[in-house]
Amino acid sequence: MGTDARSINRMWPVVALLALVALGGLAYGLRGALASSASPSATAGKIVLHVGWTQDPENLNPFVGYANADYEIWHLNYDMLVGYDTDFNPKPELAAADEKLNDWKHNADGTWSWTVRLRKDVQWQDGKPFSARDVAWTYNYIIDNQMGNMLSYVKGIKHVKVVDPYTVEFICDKYKANIGRLWIPILRADQFAGQNPKNADAFNMKMPIIGTGPFQTVAWQPGKFTTMEANPNYWRGKPKVDEIIFATYQNADTMVSDLKAGKLQVIDSPPTATFNALKHNSEGWTAVAWYFRTWDYLSFNCWNGPASKGNPALRDVKFRQALNWAIDKPLICQQTYSGLAVPGSTIMPPGIWQPPLDYHYTPAPDIAYGFDIAKANQLLDAAGYRDTNGDGVREGKDGKPISLRLWARQANQATVTTAKLLSAEFKKIGIKTVISIMSDGAMNNAEFSVVGGGSNFSFKTYSPDYDMYIWDYSGYNDPGDTLSSFTTPQIYWGYNDCNWSNKQYDALWAEQNVERDPQTRVGMIRDMQKLFYTETPQVCLDYPEDLQIYDSRHWTGWVPVLNGKGGVILNSENIDTYLSVHPVAGSQSSSGGSSAVWIVVGAIAALVVIGLGAWLYKRRGRALEE
Repeated sequence: MGTDARSINRMWPVVALLALVALGGLAYGLRGALASSASPSATAGKIVLHVGWTQDPENLNPFVGYANADYEIWHLNYDMLVGYDTDFNPKPELAAADEKLNDWKHNADGTWSWTVRLRKDVQWQDGKPFSARDVAWTYNYIIDNQMGNMLSYVKGIKHVKVVDPYTVEFICDKYKANIGRLWIPILRADQFAGQNPKNADAFNMKMPIIGTGPFQTVAWQPGKFTTMEANPNYWRGKPKVDEIIFATYQNADTMVSDLKAGKLQVIDSPPTATFNALKHNSEGWTAVAWYFRTWDYLSFNCWNGPASKGNPALRDVKFRQALNWAIDKPLICQQTYSGLAVPGSTIMPPGIWQPPLDYHYTPAPDIAYGFDIAKANQLLDAAGYRDTNGDGVREGKDGKPISLRLWARQANQATVTTAKLLSAEFKKIGIKTVISIMSDGAMNNAEFSVVGGGSNFSFKTYSPDYDMYIWDYSGYNDPGDTLSSFTTPQIYWGYNDCNWSNKQYDALWAEQNVERDPQTRVGMIRDMQKLFYTETPQVCLDYPEDLQIYDSRHWTGWVPVLNGKGGVILNSENIDTYLSVHPVAGSQSSSGGSSAVWIVVGAIAALVVIGLGAWLYKRRGRALEE
């Protein structure tokens, strides 16, 4: 009953071919598993967390950057003196674990001092010891060199002195209400040796960037990715992942596809349609919509300096107020966010700082703006902006037709949708707009431009070259810090991107900054909001929900903020997720496991085919011998 030799000869090429194909499939499958599996164990033995976002760090230099991504990277790389828990209440970070953060003393010379004891179990990521000298150097460097990006935080601090290797004392002009909530990463002096503080935007942050935080930045390719490696000696314990790769996407749909393919474990700001689909059919994904102090705004160029290149009509408060009446905020919430936003009113969103205190100002009915095209037209007529030739476009005080540049962000599709809605409404009141979709870098270059180029700023040479644009802001944990963004000293040097200056506002900010009674401070902060709201240097368009999706089937240890109802990343005040997230035990691939399973099945099939070929070859040999 033996096998026919001629049949074996005919079968052998086929079997051999199948074996080769199977081997190739095995090699390719294993290669694909190693390349695309989000299971970090398949990446050179590392556990890697892949994060997808559509924003990009603007600058890894803490004295320069401003984007949410910057703050996320900074807080992972550096610790602060005081951090925040998952409900954003202050908690000691580099300050000693049992530090009560209230050791104030009124000195005989009229100054106030605040003393803080530091942890003794901290070291820099290169193994050098951390001490009070590092805290003092960081704060004094900002104070002495007037580093604009953090200058408002240190307002009122005269000097920080070293009491002993693990104690610092802040010497202040007066009591400082926000001193326990200062978002200042503690830096090390030698990283900035030889750098000119007056040219901070040219600082070269050499890789790896040394801090005391749980992760260290080791690579950054703008527009592509940022890579951070775990600090094995972190004082809170080594993170459970070895590496984080923040991948920057220009297209949110591509980002979602990579999430579904297992190349990412968590994404921020997915398209609303995708979010809603996954939320109702999760299949191992957790989709969370939450609110985190954010508001979208339309910013006007209010700068009235001689070199300003903004349309002069925007410097007129009556013109800005008229535009405010022409904005249909409920329509923006529906069309731009599919209802995942509520209409905005003032720049301190409601419900964030309560209980016990709510710093939000609610405009009275006789002050509140609404959507009323007829009223907007009446206000423009009364202010002297008329369409004298009947072409549908109003003229400015110089007699020229008013044409306003309206910029939307390339990195944020929501701003593009909103810009189109605003343009349509402004057309109804005789205001022509020209929409441009700009990169963040191009928008900031225009905002911070100076006559003659460079950064040789003066009020005479400051030349902001824009009319209005749409952006978003999340503010700071302390309400006074948030409102400091719109004080006069923040023009050019800080976050006052509307270039609005108001002496009464500045005075109120200085008063609330030293006010010891919380209720009195609430009143001052509301008065500041009322001024800003009335003069409309910006229009608060909406309060959007932040959207995030993460893999909860193959990864565990996610730490949602706000009593477990919020997001897990881009909470730059709380970084707990990054320390505890890790793959589920036994999970073959964080991409859903199915691809890895089939790769294993394919490998087994390949071995079976190869084995069959070998067996037939032996049979063939015996048949020929017979």
